[in-house]
Amino acid sequence: MADDTLRTQPPGKRWMWAGLAAAAVYFGVACAIISTDIITARAGFDDLMNHEPTIREFARQWPRFDFTDYLSATTPGYHLLLAGVVKFVSADRHLLQVVSASIGAAWIGLMVALAARLAGVARGVVFVLPLAMSAYVLQSAAYLLPDDISWLMLLVAMLLYLGKWTPGRAAAAGVATLLAVFVRQPLIWLVGVAWLAAWLSAAEPKPGRALLRSVFVENLRTRLARTGVAIATTLPALGLMEYFAAIWHGLTVPRYQHLHEGVGVSTPVFVLANIGFSSLFFVVSLWPIVRELWQRARVSVVLVGVGAAAIGVLQPSTFDEPAGRGSGLWTLGQRLPHVGDVSLFIFGLAVVGGVALLAWLATFDTRRRLILLAALAGFTAAQTMNKITAQRYVEPFVMMLVVLAAARCVGLCAPRLRRWLLVGPLVYAMFCIAVNLYTYKGSMLIKDYPRADAALGVEGGPYIRPEDRPKGPVSAPSLKP
Repeated sequence: MADDTLRTQPPGKRWMWAGLAAAAVYFGVACAIISTDIITARAGFDDLMNHEPTIREFARQWPRFDFTDYLSATTPGYHLLLAGVVKFVSADRHLLQVVSASIGAAWIGLMVALAARLAGVARGVVFVLPLAMSAYVLQSAAYLLPDDISWLMLLVAMLLYLGKWTPGRAAAAGVATLLAVFVRQPLIWLVGVAWLAAWLSAAEPKPGRALLRSVFVENLRTRLARTGVAIATTLPALGLMEYFAAIWHGLTVPRYQHLHEGVGVSTPVFVLANIGFSSLFFVVSLWPIVRELWQRARVSVVLVGVGAAAIGVLQPSTFDEPAGRGSGLWTLGQRLPHVGDVSLFIFGLAVVGGVALLAWLATFDTRRRLILLAALAGFTAAQTMNKITAQRYVEPFVMMLVVLAAARCVGLCAPRLRRWLLVGPLVYAMFCIAVNLYTYKGSMLIKDYPRADAALGVEGGPYIRPEDRPKGPVSAPSLKP
């Protein structure tokens, strides 16, 4: 499948205007939520009891920050950005939320621009709609949560890796990687992808039996030089991660190490299940590729399906909150049949996900295919280092991949099928909206959220850590997403 046949780019710069318009609309939606002053249980706990106190404490400490132990499990880039707003502009909470909303809007606007450039404006907007309406995306824009800025930095870095290699692009990718790690430390896997992208950039790898020779023997001098540049540009990200690991004595802020550090034994099957679930809604885009693969590479399809099934059988996949399996698809499969610790729902989605992943990747040239495989492997490995295998940690990344892959494949669909391309994404978007609305069941006003009176300082004033707060019972809402 030739890469240049997969783009149905609209004339002129309509795709760019579509992205800007989508960003503006999304910003408006997030601001509408902000204006209500209501908050959900999960977002409320993370925002009001963790991220907002951290932002205000860093503003109080400015410019002498104490990163040794604070109330967020992520690296402090997002919190420092908003602490700067508190320090130099205003400590008003609504303003902080508006800044957060602008970050989410920038990410969604970029996604729409990319999808519109590949598939046309209408399809681009509709394809991205499920991602935009995800509870883990929209609520991160409306409240003080660092998720959206991490996905934005990840997307920018990946676009730079996948593009044509130049020294300037390599330097920009190094900066994007540094910023990604500065807002969420598990994204350190991007460093390895940067190196691989530079290594593969010397010449297009040859498929089939010639792959190993073309990658490891040909153009060796150029590969070594470019990879050396990539290593140099990613040293700041590695140094930053080393700094935090040293002061934390681990990969997470000390107070959260007992919660997050460990092994998420079910992460691979959960990632595949999420790929399968999202791909089902883009089946019209996917079907021509699967059909062609079945005709010319049936053995590969069977082997990948068997491999995904093996992962599904060997890893526990039933709902189990204490084991870190307690949100999203885990919840959907809770009441469905299972055999031992294997959920038939998650197992089936994982098999679909394996075959769908093979099909999506088949549409890329060999270099981009290897980079995307490395990215997915790095992402999965990083998530495996967290014993909580949560939907919010996996869903946005998977949805980004599936949405953009589906947008690339519109050109492969027969004209008679293209009228159905929007049905699946629209159904998916309605599902995501319904889930999002459901999370607001039992929501409350921010001012009424149950928390210790000393949890927040006034106007960025002194912050009292949980262990130093007055003793006594403090009620808290359910933490279930």
